[in-house]
Amino acid sequence: KEDWDGEDVVPSSTRDALVKKLKEKERGLVIARAQHATKDTVAVVRQKAQNALEAYVGKKKQIEAQERNMLRLEEGMAKRRKKLKGFRKYIVRRADQAFDRVLQHKGQSGTLTFNQRTGELGIEVQKDARDESTTSKNVKELSGGERSYTTLALLIALGEAIECPFRVMDEFDIFMDAVARKTALDLLVQTATGEDMQHRQFIFITPQDLSHVQGKISDTFKIHKLVPPIRTEGMLQQTTL
Repeated sequence: KEDWDGEDVVPSSTRDALVKKLKEKERGLVIARAQHATKDTVAVVRQKAQNALEAYVGKKKQIEAQERNMLRLEEGMAKRRKKLKGFRKYIVRRADQAFDRVLQHKGQSGTLTFNQRTGELGIEVQKDARDESTTSKNVKELSGGERSYTTLALLIALGEAIECPFRVMDEFDIFMDAVARKTALDLLVQTATGEDMQHRQFIFITPQDLSHVQGKISDTFKIHKLVPPIRTEGMLQQTTL
């Protein structure tokens, strides 16, 4: 003690307290080592890493394949949209030409305007094909017979454009004068009996006289006439063929 020339160290705690703290630290160290320790060997760890890498590469290839498929689908969809627009233009042009052709049979002309964005149809009728001043863009300005014939022209045009397998028209000639009715009926019979219509069926219903088309009856053109209704005590009884 006489050789000690430094400063004396005064303990801050007793020996027992310091031993207790040391043991607590040792226990904490053991727990920490247990939590971070691994039972796997280096070879096992490497194998797990290899498996994870292979799984990652496989998933990456699947994603890349899905992206390629998505790209092909988008390209296919773009082509289909382009074809749809072209087909729609063809349908519009065909319907417009057919509409004008039907009106030409009556010395008229007309135009169909399809607004694809708003879903509206514009109808323009020129009552006299040789006089542009007779053009009407509002069908309400037409007479009853003119509206009936214009409606008939529209139905024929749309039927040609969308190629319906069945077409049924009831009282298509209402409000038409005799000349327009004859023209309309002849046109319908001509359309229905055409070679390109052999696999389609037309049904025309009219209360008017059909004597002028009797001579056109064939295997593909028939006329069925209903028996007039029977009146009994002011009541009408339905009749059949």
